Amino acid sequence: MFFSGVCGSASADTAAIGSTTMPEMLRRGYPKPFATALLAASGATASIVPPSIDLIIIGVVSGISIGGLFAAGLLPGIFNAIALMVLCYFIGRRLDLPVADPTTWQEKVQILADGGLAVLMPVIILGGILGGVFTPTEASAVAVVYGLVVSLFVYKELAIQELPAVFLEAAKLTGMVMLVLGMASVFGFVLAFERIPHQLAAMIVSYADNWIVFVMAVNIVFLLIGMIMDALPALIILMPILVPAGVALGMEPIHIGIFIAANVTISLFTPPVGVCLFVACGLSNLRIEDVIRPLLPFFVVLVGTLLTISYVPEITLFLPRLLGYVAGG
Repeated sequence: MFFSGVCGSASADTAAIGSTTMPEMLRRGYPKPFATALLAASGATASIVPPSIDLIIIGVVSGISIGGLFAAGLLPGIFNAIALMVLCYFIGRRLDLPVADPTTWQEKVQILADGGLAVLMPVIILGGILGGVFTPTEASAVAVVYGLVVSLFVYKELAIQELPAVFLEAAKLTGMVMLVLGMASVFGFVLAFERIPHQLAAMIVSYADNWIVFVMAVNIVFLLIGMIMDALPALIILMPILVPAGVALGMEPIHIGIFIAANVTISLFTPPVGVCLFVACGLSNLRIEDVIRPLLPFFVVLVGTLLTISYVPEITLFLPRLLGYVAGG
């Protein structure tokens, strides 16, 4: 959740965090299928946490305020993260997963002091984006430079002679992600060419006569499309049709954008084209079939949070209303 506030891309979030956490989970004895499912589901939630690329796309193609979407995505993103952490707690207890040794308050203070410069990175990135100093794309370059300087000259955990290996590993991870995205985009083009998403959207508009039915129909369609189509073309095709229909039924556009973004979080780890699932399986060297069973509890929990976000608009609209993006507060 915190890293996606810096990165904005769910697949890159999964690759970056997974390259560090996957070896550590396996070293501590976590079952490899569970560790892979955990990484895929957690990385997918990045698509709703600002400054998410998907939120920017939703804002651009549907004319919704991107600042309003960023404000609206924060509480649902935290809600998703808490739900996943509670699930992991109970799974961890059931599997009797190893825990770290208890730390004293003095040790905690020392750890926070030692990691102060690392924790400062999200503050710099988010502060720069929200303050208009640089764009989210430029923020990624700032993050790389900042991390390189701190690692080389402050913590001294990285030596200059190790840089070629770091660059090679980054290229391998990037190549893996881009290959998956490329094939998903090709398949998305085929579906778009056949006008399948457009026909589904037209069917929703024709039969949904109130916002409750509309939300349920949109959720079902996105869950189905998300299993066979990449999120980007689906958003570009469907949002201009669905947002005006939802507004006509009395819904707030920002709420429509966020509950659709919450749908995207699920599509990113559902087979057969879930990008985050492919990335996580690539890091653990597992087949997708081996991960489906441990992935089911994460799917059920996130469907539950999706329905809550969809039918309790105040979770989404509280912050935008407070900041003046939505009238009435």
